Amino acid sequence: IVVSVPGTFASSEDEMPGMLKLKLKVCHTLLNRNGSFISQENMENAMPTSKYRPILSYIHEVDGVKDFYAHNMEIVENEDGEADINYIEKQVGCFTADDPWLEYDEDADKTYVMAYAVIPEEYTDAADIIRRKNGTKVSCELVINELAYNAKEKYLDLTDFYFGGCTLLGVDDEGEEIGEGMLGSRADIEDFCHKEPVFTYQDKMIEVLEKLNATLSNFNN
Repeated sequence: IVVSVPGTFASSEDEMPGMLKLKLKVCHTLLNRNGSFISQENMENAMPTSKYRPILSYIHEVDGVKDFYAHNMEIVENEDGEADINYIEKQVGCFTADDPWLEYDEDADKTYVMAYAVIPEEYTDAADIIRRKNGTKVSCELVINELAYNAKEKYLDLTDFYFGGCTLLGVDDEGEEIGEGMLGSRADIEDFCHKEPVFTYQDKMIEVLEKLNATLSNFNN
């Protein structure tokens, strides 16, 4: 009996020992729920800048269980007595040198920027948390060079930007899940990131029966 599940191995752990490989839905094109808009052309221009960019997280404990938080930062006073931003989230991995690509998700009806990233198994708890959660939501950080306001459609058109990094999301101090900035953005373990089974057990059973019939026929001959 062959049982098919929605997961398949796509790489060997020997490929990068000590590294957990992730496949990310980094963000999507067109209108975002925060009121910004990115055309496919502008997204394609920015996509190469994601290479080697940091994967970030702030790890905390809720009821004794470690999880990610969000884009954690604090306002501190610098030497000049002025307010400055101190980022609490830290780098726990990075995007790879692989070229990112666009992929349409029929269920979400959105086109996502897809990319690979790696997380070291040691040094932080990030890899263990991702495995326990079987993936996690993410929020990308875009550095905007140029934008325009579309008064007719009432959105901010991001025309020139680059990827600054991508943050792993989890829960707040009360255990409430943190929502992703762009709906559907998430990181999944690369070995198990395929949604659809490669084959159904009915198809495999028919294939086995056809081979069995052919073998019996050869014996009869």
